[in-house]
Amino acid sequence: MAKQYILLPFVHGIDATAISSALAFAQERDMTLLLASLIRLPNKESQREPRPEALAQAYDFFELIQHKAAQIGVATKCVHHSTHHVARSIEALAQEWACAGIMLFIRNGKGIFLETSDIKQVLEVPGRPVFLFRIPSRRSVYTRMLTTLLHSIQSYILSFLPTSPYTHKQ
Repeated sequence: MAKQYILLPFVHGIDATAISSALAFAQERDMTLLLASLIRLPNKESQREPRPEALAQAYDFFELIQHKAAQIGVATKCVHHSTHHVARSIEALAQEWACAGIMLFIRNGKGIFLETSDIKQVLEVPGRPVFLFRIPSRRSVYTRMLTTLLHSIQSYILSFLPTSPYTHKQ
């Protein structure tokens, strides 16, 4: 039996935490990760081609995820799609590939991999399951790391201080 697809749409940005979450989700459910690079076409008549940096970022996204996916045994499939309407294209791809769902990521109320407005539009369409991941803010992650580091340093320093003769060791 073929594995089900789970759609991970991408327009811009590379976020390590979101990528790790997407890979873990696909791995836990034994699904194939369908990576969809949605290249937003310019609205200007004079500019019909996508921006070269958008194409370069899409290839970087594919390469990074394929490399990480291979390390943990998650199957991937990559598709490119040029569009004026990202949310409609996401729905069309999910239907075409018979995806079990769509993964979307936000941090501090803003879209990761997609514009926030595109995420809202996808969420408004009934029918297909959407898995919305809230990624913790980078500030809270750094704060936890700093707190852990400070506690470790404190414990290390305290280990060199003489203990009180009134302290009972067991």
